[in-house]
Amino acid sequence: MSIFQSDDVLSQAVLALRRGVGSIGVETFSRIEVSGPDARGFLHAQTTSDVKSLETGEGQASASLIPKAYIVATYGLCRMGDRYVLLGDACRRRELFEHLEKYHVCEDLRIVDRTEESAFLLVQGPRSGPLLQHLWPEQKLPLQEYGICPFAPGGDDALIVRHSETGESGFLLVGSSEGVERVCGQIRKVGPEFDYQVISPEVLDVLRLEAGIPRWGLDMDQTQILPETGLEQRAVSYQKGCYLGQEVVARVKTYGAVGKALIGLRFEGLHWPDVGSTLLVDGKEVGTVRSGTWSPTLESPIALAYLHRDYRSSGKTIGFESAGKSYVATITVLPFYQAPDREHQSCRLAERGMRAFAEGREVESIRILREAIVVDPKNKDAVEALGVILSRREEFEEAIVLMKDLAQVDPDSIMAQTNLSLYYMKLGHKEQAEEAQGKAMVLSLRAQSAKVRAEKLEREREAAERAQITSRLSMFRQVLELDANDHMANFGLGQGLMKLGKVEEGLPHLEKAVEIQKDHSVGYVALGKCFQELGKFDQAREVYARGIAVATKRGDLIPLRQMEHALAELDT
Repeated sequence: MSIFQSDDVLSQAVLALRRGVGSIGVETFSRIEVSGPDARGFLHAQTTSDVKSLETGEGQASASLIPKAYIVATYGLCRMGDRYVLLGDACRRRELFEHLEKYHVCEDLRIVDRTEESAFLLVQGPRSGPLLQHLWPEQKLPLQEYGICPFAPGGDDALIVRHSETGESGFLLVGSSEGVERVCGQIRKVGPEFDYQVISPEVLDVLRLEAGIPRWGLDMDQTQILPETGLEQRAVSYQKGCYLGQEVVARVKTYGAVGKALIGLRFEGLHWPDVGSTLLVDGKEVGTVRSGTWSPTLESPIALAYLHRDYRSSGKTIGFESAGKSYVATITVLPFYQAPDREHQSCRLAERGMRAFAEGREVESIRILREAIVVDPKNKDAVEALGVILSRREEFEEAIVLMKDLAQVDPDSIMAQTNLSLYYMKLGHKEQAEEAQGKAMVLSLRAQSAKVRAEKLEREREAAERAQITSRLSMFRQVLELDANDHMANFGLGQGLMKLGKVEEGLPHLEKAVEIQKDHSVGYVALGKCFQELGKFDQAREVYARGIAVATKRGDLIPLRQMEHALAELDT
């Protein structure tokens, strides 16, 4: 039995990272590169992800499997021209290399293991992007997970990869030992401005567990098929053609959830089962604990465990026994913790920046707005606000650059051209000011015309949709005259009536649809929404709870998230 023992230093470090930024050199990554004219097609056929869809600078989570879908290795697959970088677990580098070589027959490509010549530095936390951008203003940081770019300050052939090991935004810097050490020194030098800390291995492990990230050798190994780990949600393309293990993965998706799967347990109290412990319910073995820790963010013990499908009902609290001890845990679909996405983070920073400006803290507002733009360069409000503030300080050159950026992000921005006209005039650039003013007028007329057209199209769309729904309702009613227990006819009729505003009339059909097919996750979403619209909130809660159990068991993540969100809104 593991017992929580107060470690204020570790807890404070975890919580501080979720506000600031930290770095740690790691030896847990491998770097294998596949290059050459045939690399793209070869990897597309040998991995679970859609390699052919990748443009230069993009990346994706991926995996290599054997034909029965047991895992060889999981990794991030990044494209740089006709060179592909596979960043995976160091302990699986030999197996992955040999696996790729085994299927490399006559393709024109090279497979090289570059792990030994590489050093790896994780820079993690919501302020990781602003810190790196502050150090290297000209460096264009990748925005999407496993996005990649070359990185001159890190030494020859160094890379920056967008990658989170903590649930926060973050980066993996890859380069020579000397280059990465030089970068570490630069980061430490400016770190205090960004709430910087050195991350310890213990802190990193807590952070990755809170983020629900399984670790090879602890939470998964070659005895698991990919769908048991949950990683197929990110690492598998169901639209691509054949690859090793594809048949098994597709069968699981089509016919339901696997017998056991990795899921989160959030325990009550201060103790949790030891790693490797068997979990029992009424004397029956139902699962195995693989990793666990005290979570400072959730203020409770958490664990990753493989659980039988009958017990994977998200939000359900279950009593377990293990090694003679009793535990109570809430089933949690991973991750336990997930930071707001970039857009939300940027919006929050922009709001803080504008509030600071309104309160007279102009220099602070400029710093915060710059961070907001680094986090999300497409945040139009942040770009515009910073440009306006700088213009008030008569820093018109930078204000003009920002308004040009705004015009690129939003080509229809009237404000961008209006401000450009004003700023050019302040600098005495009359010709450019008149050109920008003319563009603003054209955009204004275009916007008015587009609004009129959009309103007309919306009216026509609504009329066409109502006509289509009415036609379908007639078809569903004809089917029900022949078979009152037809599931899809009841579901379609109920949904159609709801869309026409006849919610009460649609309710019995949705209830019957769920009664007929009790594992139809989407049916619970529609029925719960129906109860909500009728103001029957208790019934809606009960339906969502049942639906969440069904969706969790089947692995239907989209309706699961919809119902979890709806239930959370009902409880606020």
